[in-house]
This record gives sequence, C-alpha cells and structure tokens, in this order.
Amino acid sequence: LKTLVMDGRLISAVAVDSTGEFCAHAAISLNEPNSPIGELVSLAVHPQYRKSGLAKRIHLYLVKEARKRKMQGLFAEAVTIHPYSQRLCLDLLGKESAVMVGYIPPSTFRKISGRSDTKRQMAIVYFFVLSKKEKKKTVFAPSQHAPMVKQIYSHLNLNRVFGRKTTGTIDVLCGNTAFDLKIKRILMMETPCVFSS
Repeated sequence: LKTLVMDGRLISAVAVDSTGEFCAHAAISLNEPNSPIGELVSLAVHPQYRKSGLAKRIHLYLVKEARKRKMQGLFAEAVTIHPYSQRLCLDLLGKESAVMVGYIPPSTFRKISGRSDTKRQMAIVYFFVLSKKEKKKTVFAPSQHAPMVKQIYSHLNLNRVFGRKTTGTIDVLCGNTAFDLKIKRILMMETPCVFSS
C-alpha cells in the first residue's frame, strides 16, 4: 500500500479517532499516477463506528480530492447482495452504468448483509461524473450496440457524439482510438487463470 501511495497509483484516506486509532479507510485506485478515471476501493469501517456516516464522509473527501486533481470521473462496484454499498453509491450521486453478471466468485457475505448466500454475485458498476463542464467527445460504437451505448451515455449525462459508421474494414474511418490492456496471472488451485481489464 505504501508503494502504491508513493507511486501515485493510490489516493488513500483514513479517519482516526481522538486517540489516533483508525476508524475507517477508503481509497481511489489509479492505473497510472495521472489517470483521468479512478476506482473507489478498499472501504473498511471499524464495527464500532458503523452507521455513523463515516463511509459517506470519507468518500465525499475522496470525490473532492479527485476534483482538485482535475480527474474526469470515478467508478465503483457494488455487490448486489450488499444493499449498503449500493446505497452509498447512490448517496454520492453515482449512476448505475453496468451490471456484471456472475462477476464476484462465491463468497459468504453474512457479516455485511445478514445473509449467508454463497452463490456467484452480480456487481453493479456506478459512475461518478466529476466535472460540470464535461467536454464533448467522439466515440465509435459497433452499430449493433450503438443504441444501448447511447442510452448509457445519456443516463450518465456525458456529452458524446457518435462517429460515422464504417463501411469497409474495421480500421477504416475509425478516428483516433486509444485503449489500455493489462493481464494479470493468478494461480488458483494450481490452475493459471488470466484476467484482463
């Protein structure tokens, strides 16, 4: 964690009580130190301080910090079985932008949800627009997905113009495009799995 913070890939925030004990932690994870988009991660609140509003206050601090750094947006994932994380995202004015079906492996969420379901969980992705003066940007969506993508951008109040459809090969008339791909290898039960983001 110290290395991530020092490298600028993690903006970490903690709440401490009058004795200096940690009460809560949350962070913004960045792919690169100057990434325009970050992910809200690592929320933990000491049981003694739950229902005190600390989770919301520490996230409001992080949103303010992201705006100060002129970031364009933040996103967070909320497990569908955990209504508290969903409420927090909505309280912070996050908007649902995606559902990832079966994304979370089977886990027991008894401690945070009061239930003991162990099925694979869906995750809802929430997006937080940070700038009130969102610049117009051109996007190129596959024609079969364009109506859905337009609805998502409209729902998020993002100013997007859709580029012309291509008539030739896939790289003709596509305009400037940038993407980032990272592959992480994880060994699980002696079987390598590849996850990409």
